[in-house]
Amino acid sequence: MTIPRFNDAGNLPPGRHTATQDEIRAQLVDGFATSRTRSAIYEYWHHHLLALLDLAQIHHQWLAGSFTSDKPDPNDVDIVTVLDGPAFDDLPRHRQLMVRMLIDGHYTEDFWNCDAYPVLAYPQGTVGHNKYLVALERWEDYFGHDRNGDERGFLQVDP
Repeated sequence: MTIPRFNDAGNLPPGRHTATQDEIRAQLVDGFATSRTRSAIYEYWHHHLLALLDLAQIHHQWLAGSFTSDKPDPNDVDIVTVLDGPAFDDLPRHRQLMVRMLIDGHYTEDFWNCDAYPVLAYPQGTVGHNKYLVALERWEDYFGHDRNGDERGFLQVDP
């Protein structure tokens, strides 16, 4: 599946669009040959994802913000990482802290060019499931609108 074309507002069409890392590179980095920031943001994001995968089980990531728009030189990429909640809970405390450092919002923005946040996924019937559903809905709504309130789409990457 390819990433859809940007709409007249410069955003992806509304909805969640599945993309591979190669498609993201091809369309959102290589497709902006004169960009001064997209290649570096992609590389930081890629290394950030690899660091997370070394530490935790990831269901998927959602990517949004100006990196997923037609803005030639975005500042960063907005990310929600959906982690396996029970597997995260079973990690030793020091590994949990390392994961949290990688998904700590503005701290990660300064270091990784990734404004990254977590959602812990819990199976239906478990204590954390309702909180998980509320978090998904919140982030889907947030990523589904730009700063002007216009609807936009975002990307889902399944590592």
